[in-house]
Amino acid sequence: MKAGNTFNYSLLALACAAALASTSVFAQSTTGNIAGQAQAGTTVTVISNTGVARKAIVDNSGHYNITSLPVGNYTVTLQRDGATVGTRSNVQVVVNSSADVSFASEANAKSLGTVSVSATAIPPIDVTTVDSRTVITAKDLDRLPIGRTAEAIAMLAPGVVGGSSYFQGPTKNALVSFGGSSVSENAYYINGYNTTDPLSGLGGIGLPYGAIDQQEIFTGGYSAKYGRSTGGVINQIGKRGTNEWHFGFQVQWAPSFLASDPRSTYYPNGRLPETYHYQDTSLPGTLYRSRNDNKGTTTTYDAYIGGPLIKDKLFLFVAAEAQKQDSKSTSPSNVASTYNNNYTYNTPKHYVKLDWNINDSNILEFTNISNKNSYTSNEYAYDYATGKQGALIGHDLWTKTGSDIYIGKFTRAC
Repeated sequence: MKAGNTFNYSLLALACAAALASTSVFAQSTTGNIAGQAQAGTTVTVISNTGVARKAIVDNSGHYNITSLPVGNYTVTLQRDGATVGTRSNVQVVVNSSADVSFASEANAKSLGTVSVSATAIPPIDVTTVDSRTVITAKDLDRLPIGRTAEAIAMLAPGVVGGSSYFQGPTKNALVSFGGSSVSENAYYINGYNTTDPLSGLGGIGLPYGAIDQQEIFTGGYSAKYGRSTGGVINQIGKRGTNEWHFGFQVQWAPSFLASDPRSTYYPNGRLPETYHYQDTSLPGTLYRSRNDNKGTTTTYDAYIGGPLIKDKLFLFVAAEAQKQDSKSTSPSNVASTYNNNYTYNTPKHYVKLDWNINDSNILEFTNISNKNSYTSNEYAYDYATGKQGALIGHDLWTKTGSDIYIGKFTRAC
């Protein structure tokens, strides 16, 4: 009989608003740029669906560049002498990238008629960076049948494979290896802040799946600002509220009765190596460990809501995810008292994001991220002869771990 009761709660990180003055030291990039060509002297205006508005005058060489834009969708307009002569809508800004939006045809137009184009303006090759990375957007996640973790998304990038099952992250999630490196050599970021487990380096906390706006996966050649990693970098950018209210709810259920039984294991009945022999000659070919009905039921609840508290100024986005897994494991047949271990994992997460557009050049953000993991298990007597579960023997192991992060960030456009 095994019995135990342990409680372990770890606070991985706390970043308060008092650290706003030093964001340039600790925060990594969560923004992108819009750049392109147009007629010299014209004005380019970009407006996001969160009310962020910036302007730039096209220089004498016919170029413009608008930097430090929060990721998201933008409308880009070209104005000459106060009149709009060109529009590009649905321009997606990707983290650490520059979206190319040029107005060559409009610049050479003789009339002031407006030209509107609806398209996603993302250059196939970003020549402004030298790193090796892959960016997966929320639209991609909606289409792809993949696991609901940062590591599962990362495996869409070249050179990323699953790590050894011996190692797990803070919420018992599987880890990944970048280019053959150890699973402890990676760095995890959320909205520009390092969320890697500071004790072991094994994984980091992640966003609820429905709160991921973009995930950036660096596999090589990345900047020294992503320090303390010699493997790869996973940088998640969370969603933010827009000028329209949106909400949703989803339940995913994977019942045990639809899963196949794992294979049971038996004592080998072949010839054993020299110097090895069975003390009990009746064991070869008999059942060593039954795994019939060693299956689990997984239920996942997701909900989100986002929108404007003050239109064009103050926005809120909240997302929550709760996953519960009930499963069973049967002890080997050679223990003194055979038993079934019925265990439960609970892994709730939440994400809260407030964005304040102080003016066209200044943005203040507050983010709260929480990941928790609890494990409980009870042991019941198990009879190998009948294959039946009996009475409760006792509690095996109870654990609880968790992480809470509070992030304040101030962005000023150059």
